[in-house]
Amino acid sequence: MEHAHFKELQDWSERKHELIIKYLKGFVKILGGSTKGIVYYIDGFAGPGIYNDGAKGSPVRAGEYAQTLIGKYYQLHCINVESDQTCFLNLEQNTLAYESCITNHHGSFGDYVDRILEEIRDRPAVFFLDPFGLKGIEWQHIYPVLNRPYITEMLLRINPSDISRLAGFSGVDRLGAEKKRQILTNLYGFTNSQEWEQIWDADRTDGLVELYIKSILDAMQQERGKSFAFTYDIKTIEDRLKYYLIFATQHPKGAVLMSNIIYGRECCYERDVKEYKEQCLEMQPARQLSMLDIMNPPPTEKEIFSNLVNSLKEEIYERFAGKTCSRIGIHEAMLPKWFGIVSGSHLTQAFKGLEKEGRIAQRFGQLSEPYTTLVFAK
Repeated sequence: MEHAHFKELQDWSERKHELIIKYLKGFVKILGGSTKGIVYYIDGFAGPGIYNDGAKGSPVRAGEYAQTLIGKYYQLHCINVESDQTCFLNLEQNTLAYESCITNHHGSFGDYVDRILEEIRDRPAVFFLDPFGLKGIEWQHIYPVLNRPYITEMLLRINPSDISRLAGFSGVDRLGAEKKRQILTNLYGFTNSQEWEQIWDADRTDGLVELYIKSILDAMQQERGKSFAFTYDIKTIEDRLKYYLIFATQHPKGAVLMSNIIYGRECCYERDVKEYKEQCLEMQPARQLSMLDIMNPPPTEKEIFSNLVNSLKEEIYERFAGKTCSRIGIHEAMLPKWFGIVSGSHLTQAFKGLEKEGRIAQRFGQLSEPYTTLVFAK
């Protein structure tokens, strides 16, 4: 039976799909151009492809993009996995127009992960794992992907409320509690629940989410060395958290690309929220502006941009005074704090300000180029 989720595309799912497809296009442009071959997109929980209200889901959007590349010297091939019989039949029908660049599998992601890894061989791949709950993304299924010795990116949805609900069975001695605890134990790939229960007792849900992100990062680093993992909060239009989208990549260019995409989407989201709140206010009884409203108007977009640039500028100089580094190396160093908060334009303007103030003593190349070398004054 098709899941109720697919009746209507919600605003938060729309933002998620937009992020994924934008990142996929950037990923394919960078990696497809350099490898001149096939790049793969794997949707491990694909759904029917089209919602009941007619909105397009990720498999159809990815298929549409893949079709635009037919005839070019690099290609995108999409692999979709769906376990629900009704959803799968709809998926087959809804992706029929893109059958030359799509493969659909009926079953669970865990059933097909080994087969998919054999099929994609050494090609660059983006995995999108968007399960309902936590079943299907057990460590035994995602570890082979993370530990793959080739270019691999992962976007994975995880709901903190699912984690806290199951962790709430810690120490509970009643029928079914052990099975609930085992779901979390399997998620982390632990041998027993005590390993995650220690984190739960100390740091609750945040600690368990951080543990999962660290596990993903460690698994990637084991095989491919330096890697990155960040979370993006997917929220409702009312600004309530729905779930986290975990993004993992092995290359700073991938991290910078996603950070820029999220910044662009977040600006749109903030405008969406502002419009929603304004509509809500219009429905309320009219009120007079207070003196506080008049004396403290909200900052303009230009002022917000300038404030971010100034903060970023000071932090860059504090960290790199007296040092020499490439632009992308600096951006990489700033990512843990500034991921999705600033764009490449903020970074360029910060460098211009530092150069004008004499705090960048020398540079080799254009400020906008990733491998331009900057020499900072002491």
